[in-house]
Amino acid sequence: MRVIATLTMIFLPGTFMSSVFGMAMLDNAPWWLFVALTIPLTLLVIAIWSVWQSFDKITRYLQKFAYLQKFRRRQHDQVKEHVV
Repeated sequence: MRVIATLTMIFLPGTFMSSVFGMAMLDNAPWWLFVALTIPLTLLVIAIWSVWQSFDKITRYLQKFAYLQKFRRRQHDQVKEHVV
């Protein structure tokens, strides 16, 4: 699934820009304008996607860390109850 998502993030901006440049009002637009707009848009989409993915990983790590803290606290409380 990650490979499919990565390929989508790479090709989606180019597909979008080709459909915009395929409109009748942009028939005579120079080809370099397509390239000049598509490359930065692709880099922007990949950057936003990678930030989103890293944010998701950080969130999962923090949730796992919070779960471990709760588990340790529970273990500590149970040991205290047995000692007293």
